[in-house]
Amino acid sequence: MFLPITKAGATQVYVGVKIASAVAPGYDANSDGVYGSTEMDNNWCLPVDSQMAILNSTACDYLSNNYSAADISNYYCSSSFIPDVSTGVKYVTTTSPTCAGNTIWSGLLNLTTATSYKIYLYTPNFCSGYYDGYCYAKWTAGKNCTETCAHYGMTTVYANPDCLAYSGTYNYSTGEYDCSGEAKLKGSACASCTSGSYSYYSTSTNACFYSSSYGACTWLDSNYVRVCNCNFNGTATGFNFNFTSSF
Repeated sequence: MFLPITKAGATQVYVGVKIASAVAPGYDANSDGVYGSTEMDNNWCLPVDSQMAILNSTACDYLSNNYSAADISNYYCSSSFIPDVSTGVKYVTTTSPTCAGNTIWSGLLNLTTATSYKIYLYTPNFCSGYYDGYCYAKWTAGKNCTETCAHYGMTTVYANPDCLAYSGTYNYSTGEYDCSGEAKLKGSACASCTSGSYSYYSTSTNACFYSSSYGACTWLDSNYVRVCNCNFNGTATGFNFNFTSSF
């Protein structure tokens, strides 16, 4: 879900898109059987180099082709894109991941109040669960990392038999790792956090296990959900939606 925001200053405004929450494709919000579980709702991000543009009401038939905002504005629908007042640039490019709670702001634009506009968001790649600078994924109990990453169209960071099993966050105050990655992916706090050979958690007890070493991609257990480090997939994705200005 995206929430359009405007900051007004006469007819020149900044337009912001805030990621309130989202469920990545392939994720079931209640796949662990816990009623009301948020699962991945707050763990989805637009990676670095995503682009955002604001368009006027002029028709543009290329927004559903997953092209970059740069290509569409430069080659296909230049007249539809509203340029920055001072620079003339027709889109902004992110320099850090934009996750739940973060906002992407446009440049300064000339807009008219009570007018319909369109927002276009483009991401050059996709990660089902961005956390602590890495792309993680979990699927369901009894699945290994090869299967889990493949479920979301990705591959494991390292080929079999060596997976990058690390998912703990290093706490410099205690000098220990913790289960932040597991908690984030399963959508609730861990009942316990224990070092193990792999990174996974129990859906029945909420116990979490982390690893800071390599482990087999093929390890699985019918009672546990494996937490896997996956490569970003190279699938570019474009989103577009309308908003009406009010200032």
